[in-house]
Amino acid sequence: MVVLSLWNLNLRDQNAVYRDRVAALERATALANDPNASLVSLDDTPGPEGAQATVIASSREDRGVLIVEDLPPLQRNRVYELWGVPQGDIAKAEKALVFQPLRRQGVQTLEFEVPIQPGTVFAITEEPGPDGSEKPTSQPILAGAPPTA
Repeated sequence: MVVLSLWNLNLRDQNAVYRDRVAALERATALANDPNASLVSLDDTPGPEGAQATVIASSREDRGVLIVEDLPPLQRNRVYELWGVPQGDIAKAEKALVFQPLRRQGVQTLEFEVPIQPGTVFAITEEPGPDGSEKPTSQPILAGAPPTA
């Protein structure tokens, strides 16, 4: 009976994870179809081998979706943090999202909110966990600027 209860709890947790992923993918699809949204590849800095990240951002809504793939696992008590960096000035970076990478290889889709103006750069750093930092404490491992018109 205990085993069945644990299995049921595990299934419930997995279902919640899948629902969250579907919601984030739906949000990414909606943003991708927004003519005011911008697609930002975080490839301006050479990141960990195989790791990729893209942001779909709406400056009108100050919201976006981070799509990351194959970020390496972190040491205990470390997290990744996404920053909105106005005009690329790291001293003005604003926290957008704190997250853990997937435990397996694959794509992770995460929603965030942060003030977004034209020229906002996005950067991912590694920070102390579990809540991240108020300002970046390390160099970005992935960063990218929006395309210029």
